Amino acid sequence: MAALNATAVTANTSADFTLVAGASTTLSLSGTGPLGLMCQAQVQIKSAAATYQTIAQLDSRNPMLVLSAIGTFRVVKGDNAAQAFGVERD
Repeated sequence: MAALNATAVTANTSADFTLVAGASTTLSLSGTGPLGLMCQAQVQIKSAAATYQTIAQLDSRNPMLVLSAIGTFRVVKGDNAAQAFGVERD
């Protein structure tokens, strides 16, 4: 898997990535140990008007997501975590 969001305590936003028809990708939280409750990242889709809408959240209860929709996406990681974590994509 490749890092979308660096493993850190600070907030960051991934670069946009695009899925075409028939493609899928897996997103997952990563860290150096068990993920705490405040480790959260929002998966967003870009609209035709170039605005982003949150469609899913990765967290300690749901640390993995398979995307299989056509679109342009990004992952936004907040800075409210007490521990370093990141987001990876296959």
